[in-house]
Amino acid sequence: MDFKDAHAFSNYFQNQNAAVISAKEFEKRGMKANRDMMIPIRGIEHPSFKTYLAIQDKLTERILFSTWGGIGDQICIEPTLRWATTNGLLDPARPGWRPHMTLASDYPELYSHLEFDDVYDTKMEQPIVEDYLEFRPAVDQDALTDLFINHMTTVCTDYPALVAFRKQLYVSERNVILKPKAPDKKEILEIAEDVKRGAKYVAFHCGKHWESKTFGVEYWNAELEDHKRRGFTPILIGAAQTKHGGGYVDVDRRGCVDFLDKTTIMESVWLLQNLPLLVCSDSAPLHMAVSGNAFIAFIATAKHTDFITHWRKNLQSVNEWSWRMKNFSKGGKWLEYSNLPTSNEPISVEKCDPETLKKWLPELGEIGQWCEEKFNEYRQSI
Repeated sequence: MDFKDAHAFSNYFQNQNAAVISAKEFEKRGMKANRDMMIPIRGIEHPSFKTYLAIQDKLTERILFSTWGGIGDQICIEPTLRWATTNGLLDPARPGWRPHMTLASDYPELYSHLEFDDVYDTKMEQPIVEDYLEFRPAVDQDALTDLFINHMTTVCTDYPALVAFRKQLYVSERNVILKPKAPDKKEILEIAEDVKRGAKYVAFHCGKHWESKTFGVEYWNAELEDHKRRGFTPILIGAAQTKHGGGYVDVDRRGCVDFLDKTTIMESVWLLQNLPLLVCSDSAPLHMAVSGNAFIAFIATAKHTDFITHWRKNLQSVNEWSWRMKNFSKGGKWLEYSNLPTSNEPISVEKCDPETLKKWLPELGEIGQWCEEKFNEYRQSI
């Protein structure tokens, strides 16, 4: 098949919804790829063009990591960025050399312990992407990459490495490390001291986001009351909804420590690292807590729990690999979607009718009993 120019060649593949367009295909036909031909395909420029042009423009020593997604998604990117900045992009043949590495993120504080030459808080400032070889450890569902590696059917810490670098990390590299500073808030510090003295605290994140993982106020109030009857003091965490998610059900706050809308992201991380227990239905607090030692009671009704769970090691007194988490849902949206290679239908997990959702919820008392058992285990380990 003959093409008059590179644009016609690119448009042909665009119309065919092709999976791969290589810059080398242009060269075979005597055509030179350039930035004007970076035809967006399903929302992004094809990565083969990016690498090709970065080499052409001598930008391979200027690396840009652009993170994307909600807080939980970006926490799961941490192992990939840690690998890239400490080992992955270094050249063994050039001791002491490292490329110039730049971070662009809505939540740069999550990666404050990693070494970057420049950092852009993209809530306020954007880098000039064309000045770098860019790696994106996460993409939205309109991206071409999502046709091959779907976020909903991939382990949460494998996904960023696969998307950005076409590889998985070693198991020993997949644990999440977050290093928040001790907060200035006296109330948070006092709770951490109380935990050391044996206080029965349990964090609750009563999330309000997708229909498929937003439970009614009656459910959460019943869980809170059950835990209070067992001698626990619930700590309510969460923040108002943003463009990336978040939000919480407005539960009865009586008898609880109320930190709703009162902590920063890193204060929440520090708090969860110093608590014995977390109950949640949203992944963001779960991903925060896995950087610490808490046992997590999770109610997975959107993404399958096997794709959310983390391995943890050498955190406080944990000397072996450990899940330290249990899923209490009786079903979820994963029962309704597939990832068949013979189908191009997108996976959607946001919508769910209330009656179906109720059937997936655990019986009252299941989580409370487990929390009692795990609190005792936690006490013995510290």
